[in-house]
Amino acid sequence: MKVIIIGAEVDGLICAIACQREQLDVLVLEQESEIEVNAGIQIPPNGARILHQLGLLEAVTRKGTSTEYLDLRRFDNGALIRSMPWGEPVRQAYGRPWLNITRADFLDILLDKARQLEIDIRHHAVVEEIHCGSAEVVLKDGARIQGDVVVGADGIYSKTRDTVLNHPCPPSPASDIAYQATISRSALKALNDGQLDELCSKTKITTWLGSAQHTVFFPVQQGEEYMLVTYHTHSTPPPPPPPPPPAARQSTILSADGLSQMQALHQGWDIRLQTILAHATFSSQTTQHTLHALPTWTNARLILLGTASRIIPPYQAQDLAATLEDAAVLSTLLGLLAHHNPEPHQLPRLLPEILALHETLRKPAAVQAGQAGLLSRRVLQVGNPVGQALRNWFLGGAGITRDTDAGWLKLTLVSAQQEPRLGGGLLGETRARFEAWRQERLPLLAAEESRSRSRSTAGYGIGRKRLRCWTY
Repeated sequence: MKVIIIGAEVDGLICAIACQREQLDVLVLEQESEIEVNAGIQIPPNGARILHQLGLLEAVTRKGTSTEYLDLRRFDNGALIRSMPWGEPVRQAYGRPWLNITRADFLDILLDKARQLEIDIRHHAVVEEIHCGSAEVVLKDGARIQGDVVVGADGIYSKTRDTVLNHPCPPSPASDIAYQATISRSALKALNDGQLDELCSKTKITTWLGSAQHTVFFPVQQGEEYMLVTYHTHSTPPPPPPPPPPAARQSTILSADGLSQMQALHQGWDIRLQTILAHATFSSQTTQHTLHALPTWTNARLILLGTASRIIPPYQAQDLAATLEDAAVLSTLLGLLAHHNPEPHQLPRLLPEILALHETLRKPAAVQAGQAGLLSRRVLQVGNPVGQALRNWFLGGAGITRDTDAGWLKLTLVSAQQEPRLGGGLLGETRARFEAWRQERLPLLAAEESRSRSRSTAGYGIGRKRLRCWTY
């Protein structure tokens, strides 16, 4: 079975590696690359579990950083609201660690794995047309590539999404802007500021909770580098810009005075945070995007994957984890179908059903993750002082697992929301749903083909003539 994947960035490479490990024939088409910031990525245990299954976890752990604590702090004086154990409790409850890594390091790991697996990546392959029914892709240079399945993993500004829906469907700017800066551990140490020691003494994520914004500080590269990301929410979203031409598409807009903007946003905040900003290097200013729930992710033998199909807000770090799960489910379904060796002429009928089954399995999870992300933002950015006091009391008893919750009288925000997503069982459910589909569908297909053969062959001959007798 040949799988054509459109997009050679993170989403496309994850899908390619997952499909190759299922012994599928994979071709990745690299189009014009978008200019993206080297952002910090958090990978929760559900994502780490898929990394392990794909043979990537060791490399990510080696280049990244495992989170041991999550500290929630007041924005003004930095007072600790709650320090949640995030290391061993997470590993015991969900089987895998919570990891941080830079996007550049993660992309390098994916490319190295793709080379090890000898995945065919065709560079500068600009897609001109996709024939959904036949799974044929036509390139700008006139080349025609025939596959069995086409996967659109071409990101937020996906062209494949327009093909699936038969009309343009660009993302809309959200009301959030993310500002990012970086600072090295050596630069922090050189400040010789004892007040900063508490922030850097352990491998942890520190989050300052403010009004209409919150700021996250976390280590990457085995603690040698720190990422500082501020999510600022405007009262109204900015007007949508005109669609940029393909060669100039950027998901990140760099600003010369970005660090000054970050410093201005944090006036009156924790003095330690202001000290870090005074010595940090500005990286990017990125407008967050939103995408209305699509009516479908599939069109015949074409399917969307990752951010081409949905955009999950970053506030529970589930975007990349969801893409890993999407790829794992899709590759498992395709691998199971290939294992049962259907006749080649049956694939055009079976593959749309398999892709629809993938959508049935994954679309509700994407909707739920999106809603949970927006809820987390509202909790992290409470503006009313009374509401902040209540929120702080509430978070003072929250934990990542049921064992780390301080008390059952307080609503367990983190564990109650995260447990269904961080727990295992995804691929077991996928195999069970495939088996139920197989037992119901394949015998029906065989019966349909048997009746069709009977109708086409029943008859009798007289001399040189043949009279056909249709049977029902």
